[in-house]
Parts: sequence; structure tokens; C-alpha cells
Amino acid sequence: AKTRFLASASHDLRQPLQSMALLHRLLSKPKRSTEGQRLASLLDQTLVSMTAMLDSMLDVNRIETGIVQPEMRPVPIAPLLQRMAEEFGPQCDLKHLKLRWVPCTAWVQTDPQLLEQILRNLLSNALKFTRDGGILLGCHRRGALLTVQVYDTGVGIPEAERGSIFESYHQGESAAAVAGKGLGLGLSIVKRLAELMGHSVAVQSTPDKGSVFTISLPLVDARPETLAKDLAPA
Repeated sequence: AKTRFLASASHDLRQPLQSMALLHRLLSKPKRSTEGQRLASLLDQTLVSMTAMLDSMLDVNRIETGIVQPEMRPVPIAPLLQRMAEEFGPQCDLKHLKLRWVPCTAWVQTDPQLLEQILRNLLSNALKFTRDGGILLGCHRRGALLTVQVYDTGVGIPEAERGSIFESYHQGESAAAVAGKGLGLGLSIVKRLAELMGHSVAVQSTPDKGSVFTISLPLVDARPETLAKDLAPA
């Protein structure tokens, strides 16, 4: 019943939200006063927040109903990290945060779209809960695994809350104090997508100093003959 409700509510909410976004773009075109620009900016922030919440509801519903099925294949990690850095760089600039990413030549076995969604959620969380300092996106080889890590200098997570941060609709008190109340679905989606692909996710954190989220991916051989065999049609 909950899944059917989320599917129906998400679908019904999407149309008026798209209409609001269109009206906002039309209102933004003419020259306006400083106060008008301020109100338009607030409306834009509200629309972005509402859209993110709606997308999270849809993502959870798609995962719970089994619609999301991973398509695992060899993937170079560097282009994905670069896309994430390019996407979040301007947002970090707006908050006067420094975003760094470390290039990596490794190839991993994963679903690139789902992995991108995981990293997008982790970076979005880091951006949301970091007021000063910056964010680092990088990776390390550890035996047969590649660990991709998102570091931040944000508010951190109290030890008592670390066991529940990946639960649906959970948001800690310190997080809510910084970013306001949200649906608390971002990390739940990260955990569920990782489990679908057989990847593990871990977190280390120190309150008031920051957090690091780590996802472990199996390394694959990137030699041309190996890739040709893996990518050949069945």
C-alpha cells in the first residue's frame, strides 16, 4: 500500500512541479528589482528542493518494486569522477567550498548509471552539510578492490546515529540543524543501490570535523583483449 501510494503521489506531484518550473523561467526573463531577484532566487531554491525530494521518492519506489536492475560491465572510473567534479564544482563555488578530485586509471565492474547516482547522492550530502572547508573525491586500490571515497569537512555524524543513517526517512538532529528537515532518503538510496550491485558502503565520521563515505568496487583488467571479451554480445 505504501509503494502504491508513493507511486501515485509522486506521479501526481510531478506535473504541477514542472508547471511551476516553467512559470519561474518565464518570470525570470524580464528585468526586475533587487527584491524581485531575491524572491525569484528563493523560489528557485524551493523548486530545486521539491524536485530533489520528488526524485528521491520515485527512486525509492523504483527500487522497492524491483524496477531497478543493475547492468554490470567494465567501466573506467576516471570519466565518472570528472563528470561529478564538473557537476558539483559550480555548486561548491556558490558556497565558497573547495572541491578537489583525484584522477584514477582503474577500471571497475559496476553499473555506471547506478554508481553515478550513488556518488551524486554522496556529493549532494557532503555539499548540504558542509559550511566551511571543502570536499574531496578520490579512490585507492586495495587488493582486488577499488575504494571510491567522498571526504567532507562538514558537521559530521555522532557515533550514536551512525548505525541508522542508511535507514529510510532518517535524518539526524545535527544534519537537520544545518540543512533543515528533509525526507532522509539520500543515504538509504545509496545503500540500496550498492546492495543491488554487490558493492559495500561504509562511513567514518568525527562530529564537527567531517565524514568520509567509502564504496568498494571490484577491479577489472582493462587490457584491450579482456575488454573486447567482456563487452562482446551474448
